[in-house]
Amino acid sequence: MHKLARTQLPTQERLLYLFEDVGDTVRRRVQVPGSTKELKDARCISSGGYYVCRVDGKLYYIHRLLWIMRTGTWPVNEIDHRDGNRLNNSVANLRDAESCQNSWNMIPNAKNTSGYVGASWCKSTKTWRGTIKARNKWYCQGGYSTAAEAHAWYLQMVVKLRGGFTNENTANA
Repeated sequence: MHKLARTQLPTQERLLYLFEDVGDTVRRRVQVPGSTKELKDARCISSGGYYVCRVDGKLYYIHRLLWIMRTGTWPVNEIDHRDGNRLNNSVANLRDAESCQNSWNMIPNAKNTSGYVGASWCKSTKTWRGTIKARNKWYCQGGYSTAAEAHAWYLQMVVKLRGGFTNENTANA
């Protein structure tokens, strides 16, 4: 697949001319000979799991195009999918986020064995502990009897340290 364009995006005017915003994706406006404009799905899924489409010969992430179409401005940072679903490009699910904030919202690691984000077993104390990293600093609180208690501490710290940036669907991994 071609390298996806990330920095130079077409204007809002150009995008609104080419596409219709249909919630979580776009439809290309195609001129059909002898009839009015017909709307056609313009997306495909990239190897990274995002909707993409071509604009003037370049490949773009659809969530970035929709951001411009809806706000009239380029994203300042990255576009974060609140629920972690890369295909959900609804207005309520997209937000501008710094790179570190976007990484805080990632889907949990497949090696997670506790069943909870931010909760792990401490062999030396034989208790559960909550851990969280924010702005290159680790925070840890141990002594919990269950993974759910450690996770509850983690969720409190998410609000305190990250301003709520976490994957809403990973309260229980």
